[in-house]
Amino acid sequence: MRAVQDVLLSPLDMDPGVLDRLIRHLTDAGYDLTYVGILHTNPAHDEVRGALERLQTLIEDYRHRRPSLRFECIPIRDGSHYPIDLETERDSQLFLRVLYQAVVAQKRRHRRVHLSIASGRRFMAAYAMIVAQLLFDDEDRVWRVVYRTPQSGRPVIVRTPVGSVRRFQTEVVSVPVLRWALLPSTLHEILVWDDPLRAIERQRALQASQQKQWLRQFYRSLSPAERQVLRLLAEGLSNKEIACRLRRRPKTVKNQIASIYRKYRAWIGDAGAGSIRTRLLLDVQAMRAEGLLEEAG
Repeated sequence: MRAVQDVLLSPLDMDPGVLDRLIRHLTDAGYDLTYVGILHTNPAHDEVRGALERLQTLIEDYRHRRPSLRFECIPIRDGSHYPIDLETERDSQLFLRVLYQAVVAQKRRHRRVHLSIASGRRFMAAYAMIVAQLLFDDEDRVWRVVYRTPQSGRPVIVRTPVGSVRRFQTEVVSVPVLRWALLPSTLHEILVWDDPLRAIERQRALQASQQKQWLRQFYRSLSPAERQVLRLLAEGLSNKEIACRLRRRPKTVKNQIASIYRKYRAWIGDAGAGSIRTRLLLDVQAMRAEGLLEEAG
């Protein structure tokens, strides 16, 4: 069986030492890194041009030390639209699309993707997490670099000018990703598309459909008597008021509500520290908005 190939995608950083630190970390961790893609804006900007020149020095060094590792500079560009900086909504969406397409291209080749949020602007990290939530499976990874002062070892926030990696202690940390795709088939479908906005819309539609199906199944698990109680709970009635409306003993209503809660917990799992009643009522309102109370009643 062929070993999985690993790839690293990262926005351009002013200090190539950040990328070097990530490459060394992945190598030391045993990943078979074969490709590094660096996303960058228009090099007409002096800072971007200087960063690309410093990056080229690092690439040349790796060509001698590790010729099997391929580097690619990926312009954040759409035809004649080649922003110097990502200042507008159009620019930001372009970055999202270019990064999304870069990840899709690697996923279609069945490669494990490592995504760096150590470089670039903060909003780039936010968009990178959107891409990860859309496209990543359990094998893919997001990484960030934590900087610590040499004296105290405390974390510090730095904008990474040249030499930052040398002046600070650094630690590469894995970032957890809460994936949007609930089923492997959903991820497979999303990989067909090249447009991240369309993928987001489709994912929202799938989640809404799955939520509706889940709520319908929960409602159908209730007895007819429990459904009556649930409808009145949704109207905001107290236990005593429900008992009067349905002409039942208060203890009977209390037991039926407890049964509803047990079934609800069985569907959602551990409710955590929040009120189970509050969560249930929020979902019941969603059921009512979707017409499920009438449909399944």
